[in-house]
Amino acid sequence: MMQMLVLNPSFIVTMDRECRIIKDGFIGIEEGKIVYVSKEKPQEYEEIIRLPKRVLLPGFINTHTHVAMTILRGLKDDVNLQRWLMEYILPVEKLLKPKDVYYGALYGIAEMIKSGTTTFMDMYYHEIEVAKAAADAKIRSVLTYGLADVFFNTLPEEEFKKAEKFKDDLSALVSSRGLDDFLFFAYGPHSPYGCTKELLQIVREAADRDNFRIHIHLSETKSEVENSVRTSNMTPIEYLESVGFLKSDVMAAHVVWPTDGDIEILKHRGVHVLHNPTSNLKLASGVAPVPKFLEKGINVALATDGPASNNRLDMWKEISLAALI
Repeated sequence: MMQMLVLNPSFIVTMDRECRIIKDGFIGIEEGKIVYVSKEKPQEYEEIIRLPKRVLLPGFINTHTHVAMTILRGLKDDVNLQRWLMEYILPVEKLLKPKDVYYGALYGIAEMIKSGTTTFMDMYYHEIEVAKAAADAKIRSVLTYGLADVFFNTLPEEEFKKAEKFKDDLSALVSSRGLDDFLFFAYGPHSPYGCTKELLQIVREAADRDNFRIHIHLSETKSEVENSVRTSNMTPIEYLESVGFLKSDVMAAHVVWPTDGDIEILKHRGVHVLHNPTSNLKLASGVAPVPKFLEKGINVALATDGPASNNRLDMWKEISLAALI
């Protein structure tokens, strides 16, 4: 006899290919996995939990954040991204200790869970502490160590060693706590302007070799694009294309200022765009051309960005704002 726990809400939003909404339906769970979804009650089960006036839907996936930045929330408002990052955030981040990152991440994870997020993708420093917090909360996450040899004035090879060490440390954590289905590694070069060409190429080669995804900020502000054109005669997207960086394993956050040619490159390479509407407005970055992405068949996912540039980790808010703008 199946030991199935059955939930019986007023509505089930399936998010399947037909986007079915089932009224007064049943969800069966065995060993932590959904094994049954139907309008009809299953024949065999252990227990039914009635959930009147409740709606059940899949957990949200916050595709781009820096969750430990809860401890930097409110540090500086009313400035654009470049001033916010270079003059206020980075100087403080360089002083953070591992435990600061752990507790900041744990607080942020609790905030995400409370508003329905069950998976997130993160980029930060001391990222193993974010992994420990995610492990303690038992939340799924894709974790990337933020690499930026330009910001930290390091050699590309030395900077890349941070990602490799994090990969090894994460693998050990996953193995020791049986978290193969919860914690996942990806490479996280910060941005084209935060990384040298050499570091970007090292990351690309490693991702090809090890079959890991890449998480990067891209074309976030008008000034970023203008500086790129001035120094390389290419937009950031054209620049990454020129060094062979863009492939279907790249997940690009923001992408607020692409040209039509840039959009064609993203489409051709199968790059995924991570849309952060609240953060883009708060830091005066602009409004990403999401309708153009969708018209071209580019995959677009929602995200909050870090809590210091939002200032919440609430995906309901992002859904609402994305629909409005």
